Amino acid sequence: MIRVGFVLTLTNNGWLGGINYFRNLIRAIYANPGRKIEPVIFVGYDSDDKLLENFPAATIVKDHIFDSRSFQARIRRVLRRTLHRDIVLERFLTKMEISVLSHSGSIGRGSSVLTIGWIPDFQHKYLPSFFSKKELSDRDKYFQEICAECTRVIFSSNVAKCDAEKFYPAYSEKFRLLHFVPDIEDISDLPDIITLKEK
Repeated sequence: MIRVGFVLTLTNNGWLGGINYFRNLIRAIYANPGRKIEPVIFVGYDSDDKLLENFPAATIVKDHIFDSRSFQARIRRVLRRTLHRDIVLERFLTKMEISVLSHSGSIGRGSSVLTIGWIPDFQHKYLPSFFSKKELSDRDKYFQEICAECTRVIFSSNVAKCDAEKFYPAYSEKFRLLHFVPDIEDISDLPDIITLKEK
């Protein structure tokens, strides 16, 4: 089994779409009969445990390095800015025997842990009026870093992948498509088709 890590920020329910995305992705991994991936979810102690309900039986690891305001997180940020590499996270993942960090951005160039970056969309390029100047700049910088430093970069749609090929053509060989995987729960109590049509 390849141990693949996912770092989730679960301090509020402001991004339920993202939480559902990860829940469905983990379920899809477990539903694969030839599964070779062992997902490990990393969260901080400041995470809302209710948001972890209904996740498949993945290993969940809590640590203060994932708490946004902890001393450990501040050290990580300082070292990352200084060394251009997240050595605290890299050492932690190595200790946890994580081979790949997925959907979490770059750890830095030359990391011993492979990374898969995720860019869901480029809405800031097409709808810039919804973003502040700082948000526009930060997103551009972050996406550039993902493309330059991650081992692979995945996209949820062909449109996003094509956009990345247009905006970051030098890295297109790293780009892969991973469609969103919806999980349909028990549908036995859904209304009949006539009632649905009326609605």
